Formats: sequence, structure tokens, C-alpha cells
Amino acid sequence: SNFEKSLKFKADILLIQEHWRGPDDINSWQSKARHAGWHGAWSLGVRNPVTGRHTSGVAVLTRETRPIVQVGTADDRMITAMVPWTRRTALMVTSVYCWDSKKHDAANKNAERHKVLSQRAREYGRVPWIIGGDWNQPTEVPRFTGLNPTIVSTGEPTFENKTCIDWSAVSNGLGTKVYHDSTLHGHKPVEMIIMRTPDDMLGKKLFTPHPFDGILKKQAKQNPPEEGKYYDLNGTLEDQWEVWN
Repeated sequence: SNFEKSLKFKADILLIQEHWRGPDDINSWQSKARHAGWHGAWSLGVRNPVTGRHTSGVAVLTRETRPIVQVGTADDRMITAMVPWTRRTALMVTSVYCWDSKKHDAANKNAERHKVLSQRAREYGRVPWIIGGDWNQPTEVPRFTGLNPTIVSTGEPTFENKTCIDWSAVSNGLGTKVYHDSTLHGHKPVEMIIMRTPDDMLGKKLFTPHPFDGILKKQAKQNPPEEGKYYDLNGTLEDQWEVWN
């Protein structure tokens, strides 16, 4: 299957869309992932009342040697996970699957989803984030409210050699390429390579001031300051004010 082939990719993180698995059969896919050395955060697909099958469903996977924790709420088309990048920096990674234009009210649903994704990214604060997957839209359509993300796309068709609808929005510029020789049918997997260090993405950390020696109020009373020099004031207080000012 396409899923089993994707587990063989030489990657650190996998973003899965449309696994089409519900509570009755999601365990089989999770088991396949574990046997291939992957684990992660999964969301269940939604059951189609007509066919009885589950559709959609997304996941964020990483190697079993690397911790991963789901962050925030998830549904059948969006899930976010925190994946450690360095000892002190984590990546907030979201797998997204937007509505196809042929679906009812797809434009409004996608616009609302873009708002939710934007709000979620803003709440991360000073943390690098990646939102990637099957947007079912070209890069110029989504509007990210309150954000100015870098759109990472090959600019080449990723679905049946027709349109580019698989891409990522990130908190800083990265690099990508497409598996042109992939044996997967339909969507071509898009590989994104992080070319920068955490300092490049987040900026430099300010050094804290050097500590200074001080004394407590109680100690100050026990050790009064040395007396200064005395001098005589000539004239009245009004005269001195004129001198001082």
C-alpha cells in the first residue's frame, strides 16, 4: 500500500493525510508503523453514512527514538504534535487535509480552517512551526490571519501531474523537493528539508546581566556608611537654592 511504502522513506517526520481508518482498524496501521520504527499522533477518520467506510484522517509520525506529543485538539482533518528538534527547541508540526473544491461549501470550510490554523500558530509564541499536507488548494488561496509565513512549495504538480496542492506553510524559509520517481499513485510525496539551525529561525538569545554584590537592609543598618566631608553653608536657605539650581 501507499502507507507501507511511505514508511520506507528516509525521513525524520511523516505527515499523513487520508488514512481512511476508524476506531475498528486504526490499530492495524499503528502496528505497521511501529514495526517500521515509527510512532506518533493519530486522528480518526469520519464514517460515511452512505458507504459505511471511514474517510479523511491525519497523522504526524516520527522515529521511535524521538519523543512526540500531541498538542491541542484534533479532528479528522487536522492534528498537531510537538517534536523535539534540539535539546531546548521543539518543532510544532501540523498535518492538515483541507476540503476538496468539489465538496459542499468547501471554500467556506477551508477559509475557516485557515483561521484556526493561523490562531494555533500565533499561540505557539517563539517556537518554530510547520503546517503541511494536502491543502486541496494552490498556495495563493489560503489567507493566514495575523501571520506572514513562508510558503514552501516546489511549484510543480503534486497530484496526478495536474496541480500543486501539497505544500507547507512554515515560520521561516526552508527548502523542498518532490519525489519525481515515486511509485505512489495520485499524490506525490513532498520532502521538506530544514536547512537552518534553531538560532537562524528564532534569533539570538540575549545574555543575562552579570550578577552584582549587594547587602540586605538589615546588614546596611549594622554597617552604616562612612561619614563624608563636612562643609559650612554660607547665607540663607534661599541663597543656597539659587546656587544649587
